Amino acid sequence: MAKRSKHSKAKKVWKTVFIVVLVLVLVLVGIGAKFYLDVSKSVQDTYESVERQNKDNEHAREEKVDLEKQEPFSVLLLGIDTGDLGRTEQGRSDTMIVATVNPGKQTTTLVSIPRDTYVTIVGHGTDDKIN
Repeated sequence: MAKRSKHSKAKKVWKTVFIVVLVLVLVLVGIGAKFYLDVSKSVQDTYESVERQNKDNEHAREEKVDLEKQEPFSVLLLGIDTGDLGRTEQGRSDTMIVATVNPGKQTTTLVSIPRDTYVTIVGHGTDDKIN
């Protein structure tokens, strides 16, 4: 009977260890899932599509903006690399911000475009940094 009690004690210890590890794994998975869902919701809340088309399905506006009608307009603000530290060549733009002004709603939206964003260079058939 002594063997049985040692065996049952060892079995109880392993069962306890298994239950503790299982609970820890479930808690960690729950925390990870909560973190993932919170981050994913935050990312979705920060994105707003700005896709729009004018009446002729063209990308560029043909007529001038009429500020008296309080029409919205956008401006691209570019910072220029001045060639610090003795460089003589003019570098690429180091800051790109699209400012959209909507006088009717009295709002201004600023969107910073990361300089390392890769885009297709129209007419060249290549991808390069947007700056």
